[in-house]
Amino acid sequence: MNEVEYDAVYDVDTSISGDDVAVGDELKLTLSVHQVEKLVAGEFKLDYLSDVFTYDRVEVTEEFRSLAPNTVTTSFVDGEKWTDEDGREHHWIQVGGALSKDFGYGHPVSGATGNIPIVHVYFTASKDVRNLGSYPFAITTSQYIDQSLSKKTLRGSTAEVEVYTEPTTLSGRVNLEAYLDKNGDLRNDIDYRDTRSYIRVWDAETGEELLPLDGYRTDLSTNLNDDGTFSIKGLKPGKKYDVEFVYPGHFAGVAKEIETSTPDEAGNAVPVHNVTIDFGLQLAGDVDGDDVIDIYDVAVILQFLGAKAEDGRYGDYLAQNADINRDGIVDDADLNFALHNYGKWNEAKLGRNGVKRIQKSLPNGLTLKEMINNPDRIPGVEALLSLKKAQ
Repeated sequence: MNEVEYDAVYDVDTSISGDDVAVGDELKLTLSVHQVEKLVAGEFKLDYLSDVFTYDRVEVTEEFRSLAPNTVTTSFVDGEKWTDEDGREHHWIQVGGALSKDFGYGHPVSGATGNIPIVHVYFTASKDVRNLGSYPFAITTSQYIDQSLSKKTLRGSTAEVEVYTEPTTLSGRVNLEAYLDKNGDLRNDIDYRDTRSYIRVWDAETGEELLPLDGYRTDLSTNLNDDGTFSIKGLKPGKKYDVEFVYPGHFAGVAKEIETSTPDEAGNAVPVHNVTIDFGLQLAGDVDGDDVIDIYDVAVILQFLGAKAEDGRYGDYLAQNADINRDGIVDDADLNFALHNYGKWNEAKLGRNGVKRIQKSLPNGLTLKEMINNPDRIPGVEALLSLKKAQ
């Protein structure tokens, strides 16, 4: 048999939609040849990462089988394993398909001309994936044999497939100042679920907020449980995230650049599927939710002082926020939270120098002391909000 250089190419295509596969799933590579004439056999030397994928089997395609359904066959050679400079384990195999084991010797076949897929090669994505991202399947050498038994070299090609691992879940327990016991622990006799609370998640690198449909292999979901624990499910491992937890009457809880992978000895990113995060102590007294506790927060509490859950005034969302400890009445206990933390701002969200000046008097000149002694002089809630907005 003589070897002839031939201007032909083959493609390596995956049958996985979107070029991705989940850990534990099967991956099918389809090896095809283009611009061939009277092909009766094709062989492909395939290099892949054996610490990510496990070889399973090779099968001829239906298109190739239809040319010689009774005699078509496959070939497989198990090659060597080697380790690259990044510590990744590689393995090469040689796979192929032929229209007959004895073509040219009493078993004439017409061969394939043009473009045709030859074989499917099946792998399983390993369950101990170390890296995240895309992985190559590289054809290093290949050839086909035509009807005259001439060997013709084909150009090489590479395809990449992304390996999906399990989504990451962030979890923890909130630390809301108004609900701590004498030991500084979150009380266990309160249902912390509140329709006004919410959790937001951002991609720390791009700054883009993630919506439910932006989840990894599933919808992104956030949940606050009755015992104060929370979970954020459906995040893609290997990325960094910023998270904010907003709860009425308190500073927002902020956690930034949360890592969801860890490096192994070779520096490869190993996915972390469960990460515990801590928002830190969320100070109480921020009634209007601007992450600053100033004279306006105190003024709103004084406006609703004495309002009870069954009162019409309590239906105002600010009245509910003013009931910081959620005991059903706006009283001195709520006022004391705002007075105790008066003049503070949320450094985790606004930064150490995020607030230039704390408002310590209303535009009409009322100071904190005068406002407490003369609550009748405090403008209405709507007027307060308008005044603050105009500051």
